[in-house]
Order: sequence, then C-alpha cells, then structure tokens
Amino acid sequence: MNNVLKNIGKSKISGFVLIMLFLGLWEILSRLGRVDFHYLPPISIIANSLYELIGSLEIIRHILISLRRVVMGYLLGASVGYLVGFLCGYISRIYSFLELTLEYLRPMPSIALIPIGILFLGMGDTLNVFIIGWACSWPVFINTMDGVSSTDHIFLNTARTFGLNQWSIVKKVIIPSSVPYVFTGLRVGLGIAVAVDVITEMVVSSSGLGFFIITTSLSFRIPEMYAGIVTIGLFGYILNKSFLLISRRALRWQRGFLSAEK
Repeated sequence: MNNVLKNIGKSKISGFVLIMLFLGLWEILSRLGRVDFHYLPPISIIANSLYELIGSLEIIRHILISLRRVVMGYLLGASVGYLVGFLCGYISRIYSFLELTLEYLRPMPSIALIPIGILFLGMGDTLNVFIIGWACSWPVFINTMDGVSSTDHIFLNTARTFGLNQWSIVKKVIIPSSVPYVFTGLRVGLGIAVAVDVITEMVVSSSGLGFFIITTSLSFRIPEMYAGIVTIGLFGYILNKSFLLISRRALRWQRGFLSAEK
C-alpha cells in the first residue's frame, strides 16, 4: 500500500513538472519571438491578465453564472437520467418499449437542440439549463441501467430466501449494488455538463465563461481570452476533484466490503 501511495505521489510530481516545463517553454519562445507574440502571448502576461480579472471581479461574476447553470442543469439531467435508467434496468419491458426512441435520441448532439430550445424557452438561463441537462442525462441513464440490470442474481436469490419483499430487495440490494455504476455516470455527466455549458454560452448567452471567452477573442483581447480558458480548466478540475471527494466518502462502505471479502 505504501509503495502504491509513493508511486501515485511521484506520478503527480512528474505531471506537475511536465506542466511547468511546457509553460516555461511557452514563455521563452514567446519572449524570443519564436512564436507570434500577439496570438501566443507569454504566460506571465496571461497570468497578470487573470490576476487583474480576479481583482476586478469581472471573471468571478462569469464563474458564478456558469456554476449556477452547470449545477442546475446537472441536477436536472442526473435526476431524469437516474429515474429513467433505473426503471429501464429494473423492468426490461420498459426499455424494450422505449428502446427505439431512446437509441434515436441518445446520439443526437445536444447543440443541435439549441434552435428548438430557443423556440420554446427563449434566450435565457432556462435554455442553458435544458441543454446541459439533456447532455449529461445520457451517461447517467446508461450507467444506471447497466448497474441495475447487472445486479448479481446470487444477492437477489439470497434476499428472496430471507423473505424480503420486492421493495426491500430494491432498497437493500439493487440500489446499493448499482451505486458504483451510478457514480461513474455522474462523473462523466459532470464533465459533459461543463463542456456543454461553455458551448451554449458561446452561442446563445450574454454572460458566463463561454461568453467571456468568445467576446474577448472577437475583440482581440488575447491574454484575457487565454485567462478565460485557463479558468475553465481550473473550474472543471475543481468540480471533478470535489465530486471525487464526495464519491469516495459515499462509497467508503464498498471498499470496506471488498476488504472484508479478501
């Protein structure tokens, strides 16, 4: 175990060093004029622009707007995806009935729904939330359905042997068994939610990180544009790390169960 932790620590340090080398090379090449200074400004200038944007609270306002949209759309999509996925995994007839519709809609790019969304929802936060919810519901749906349908029959038969009724089996066997699958879908859906939020803000919004990046690009505020892109990366990274922290706490029982089995 100690060796595993040491290897993880070394890999993280190596990754950090690699990033620093890349940024340092970018800074040097830009300063020496080896790359176009206007299109690839030095990292120090981008960092200074980010510092000024934070100080003026301009980018903070866009972060909070994007965060609100992501959270609302994510919760909507995750709820719908889990409900439909659970029903389809638990009752195969429901999936058989809905299969053609679901498999037709699932590959459809969420961005293609923007024109329809504008007709019914207008140009506001509701549209962003709907598109985000649509996009992130599918990985939750697929993983939940797989998790529920792949519940070990030994567990189910054991539960029936002990006289558990159907609701007790769902609550004490099927739901706990499917939780790891659900969390995988939730994690994938969170990344999709951030990506789709940025795209929709670029296309139909007048605020948010996506809007900030596209407007700074069109007005040739290149350092600010890169600062916005860096912010999106940090935004997604922090959300992912927060989710992993929550999921590890929520799935602590599973690690204990696997340790007991060994």
